[in-house]
Amino acid sequence: MEGESDADNNCSSGVGVTVGSGGETDAPDLVVDTPTVDDGNPDPGDRIVVRATVRNRGDGDAQATVLRWFRSDNSTISNNDTPVGTDTVSSLAPFSTSPESISLTVPSEAGTYYYGGCVDSVSGESSTTNNCSDGAKVEVDGGGDSYCRDDDVLRSGDRCDIYNTSFWFEISGSRGCLRAGGITICGGNSIRQNGSLNGVRVTLHADRNSDNSWTIDNVEPEPDD
Repeated sequence: MEGESDADNNCSSGVGVTVGSGGETDAPDLVVDTPTVDDGNPDPGDRIVVRATVRNRGDGDAQATVLRWFRSDNSTISNNDTPVGTDTVSSLAPFSTSPESISLTVPSEAGTYYYGGCVDSVSGESSTTNNCSDGAKVEVDGGGDSYCRDDDVLRSGDRCDIYNTSFWFEISGSRGCLRAGGITICGGNSIRQNGSLNGVRVTLHADRNSDNSWTIDNVEPEPDD
C-alpha cells in the first residue's frame, strides 16, 4: 500500500517441497534353503522325508505359491530335473519363512541322488534366478539285489529283474515295460502279465501312479528273502 515503509515484507516465507523421483516399490524375493533328509543312506525302495524352508528375504509381501520338489543326479537343482512332488506355500511377509516337507520313495537302484526344491516365482519378485535350492545328497545302498518285489516303486530310468528269469521290468518316461530278448510288453497305465512267455511262466501286475512312478502289485517268481 501507498506509504508502507517496506514492501518486501509482503511476501511470505517459502515452504520447501521435495519432488519424488519415483523410488522403487518394495519387492519380495523367494529362496529355498538347502534341504535336509531324515535318512541319507536308505536301502533301495525305502521311503525318506525331505525338509526345506522357503524364505522371503525381500522387503515386500509374497503371495501364495508352489514349491516343486525334484530329484537330480547332481547337487544343482533345477526345473529340468525329475519332479517328485509339490507343496503349497502360503503368502509370506518380508523376512518370514515357511517350512515344507515331503515323504518320498527312493529309487530301487543303488546310486547317488540329490533332492531339492524350486519355488514358483511370484508377482513383482525382485529376482527369479535364485528360486531353486541346492541338493541334499542321498546314497542309496547297494547291498541288496536288483530283483523285482511286491510293493516296489520304480521311477523313470529304474529297472528291476524278474527273479530266476531273463525278464526285467523298467520305466521309460511314464511307461512301464516288461522286456526279455525280443519281447517287449509296455503299458501307459498298467501291465497285467499272466502266463508263459518264451516257455517261462511270468506274472507281473504293475500300475502307474499320479507322479508317473510305477508300483509293482504282484510279481512271480519273486526271491524268498
